[in-house]
Amino acid sequence: MTEIFSGAECSVFQSGIADHWMVVSRTGAWVRLRLDDLADISRGVVPRSPAGAFPYRLPADPHGKVDEYTFTELLAFMGVADRYPSLNDMMDIEYEFIDYYPPKRLLEYSVRAPLHIPAEASAFLARHAESYTPVSFEEDA
Repeated sequence: MTEIFSGAECSVFQSGIADHWMVVSRTGAWVRLRLDDLADISRGVVPRSPAGAFPYRLPADPHGKVDEYTFTELLAFMGVADRYPSLNDMMDIEYEFIDYYPPKRLLEYSVRAPLHIPAEASAFLARHAESYTPVSFEEDA
């Protein structure tokens, strides 16, 4: 990846072979972006993490109630709620219960969250999107 922007809060890197970007903040957070995310940023929309199913082995048996939990209740049950942002920051998280297998306490769920990008990176990427040509694997005729 090649650095295409460096600011006070972060740097932006771009892949030379695919439509991928990485925003690396000075505080250490990394955010991976795809072409759809770049389009969202150019429209002023906050991009979201990709959806995907995640398996997780619960630390204890929830006694059949796990399908009723909100995401914050699930984090509290798992004993990790203190490692996450405040409830106000959690409002934009899309959580979906998928399945639970009680014999192994295996929960399957999906979470999509806003990708928090420094304002300077969003401004740069919005301008960058105006002239960016997506990678094409077709041969020139």
